[in-house]
Amino acid sequence: MSSAKKLHVTLSTLAARCGVSVMTASRALRPGTEVSSATRAAVMAAAKELGYRADPFLSVLVNYRRNLRTPRRAATIAYVTNYPANTDWMSWTSYGGYFRGAGRRANELGYGIEEFSLRGAGKPRRAEEVLRHRGYAGAILAPTLGARGHSRLSLRELPVVTLGHSLRIPRLHHAAMNFYHGMGELLHRLKRVGYRRPGFVGEAELVARNEHRMAAAFLAWQGAAGGGLEKVPPCVLPRAEMETGVAEWYRRWRPDVVVGADLLPAALLERAGVDFPRDAGFACANLSVGDDPRFCGMLNDYALVGASALELLHGLILRDEKGVPRTPFGLHVDMSWHKGLTAPGKGQRNPSEAPR
Repeated sequence: MSSAKKLHVTLSTLAARCGVSVMTASRALRPGTEVSSATRAAVMAAAKELGYRADPFLSVLVNYRRNLRTPRRAATIAYVTNYPANTDWMSWTSYGGYFRGAGRRANELGYGIEEFSLRGAGKPRRAEEVLRHRGYAGAILAPTLGARGHSRLSLRELPVVTLGHSLRIPRLHHAAMNFYHGMGELLHRLKRVGYRRPGFVGEAELVARNEHRMAAAFLAWQGAAGGGLEKVPPCVLPRAEMETGVAEWYRRWRPDVVVGADLLPAALLERAGVDFPRDAGFACANLSVGDDPRFCGMLNDYALVGASALELLHGLILRDEKGVPRTPFGLHVDMSWHKGLTAPGKGQRNPSEAPR
C-alpha cells in the first residue's frame, strides 16, 4: 500500500485495537498516569506497530479543557522559597530579578504567581498538604541559599521547574544563566585585545553554585588556547580567606588581566593598591544591571532567566507532565558583553584618561 493510502491512526483506532476505552488508551500513552503496567505496555506496543502519532494541538486542547474544570486558582503558579523570614531576597539583584521576570511572563500567559514560603508552611508534609489544597497549576522552585541545596517535598502532583543550579536534589528541569559559554566569550574577547596571562578568581561558594561551570570553562579554554598563552592557576578560596588570599595570589602570579567570578576580587585588589587597568585588566564573568559600569565583563539578565523558567513550566502544564522527570533538561540563557573601561587591551590607556 502506498504511503498516501495508509490508514490515519487515531486514538480511537488504538483503543479499539487494544480493547480498552479511549480514555484508558490516552492515559497509557502519558507518563505518570494511573494505568496497569500490562495495559500501558500493550497500548505502547500497538502505538509503535500502527505508527500512531499524537496530535500536539489536540493534546494541548484536552489539557486546557481539563484545567477549565478545576477552580480558577489552578491558573496560579507557586514560587516556592525556603528563606529565613528576615531575608529580604526580593531586593537582591539575582533572586528578585528571577521572580520579577517570572511574574511578568506569567501575567502575559494568563497566570497569577505568588510566593509560597516553605518556612512559613512548616514541615515538608504540611507544606505538601497546603500546596495540594491551594490547587496550584505548577511550581517554580527558587534558588537555594547554599550551593548544594535539596528539597524533601513530594512533587508528584505538580509540574515543576527550578532556577539556576543550586538545587541538586532532586534534579529538575531548569532555566539558568549560561556561565560556561559566557566565560568562553569573555576569554576570547580578552585574547583578541592582547591579554595573554588571564587569571580566574572566585569565592568558592559562588563558584560551586553554578556547578563550577565558570571555572571549568576557564580551565578548558586554557588547555585549548595554544602557544603564546601563559597559564595562571585559578584562585578559588573560601570567603574567609579572600581578603588576604587574593592579594597574595596576584602578587605571586601577576596576571595581565584578572577574571572575577563577580566584582568582589576587584574590590579586594583595589583595596590592596592594584589599579585597573594600569596595573592589570579586570573583567567580570557575572555582571548585573546596576553594577559599576566601569567594569568590563559578561552582563546577565536574571529577569530573562525567570521568564524562561515560566515558559518551561507552561509547556509542562500544557503537556500535563508532573513530578521529578526521568531525564531533566535545562534552558540556558546567554550573556552579553559589556565593554566598560577596565580591560581596554594590553598596553592600552584607560579611555577615561585619554588626552583631550
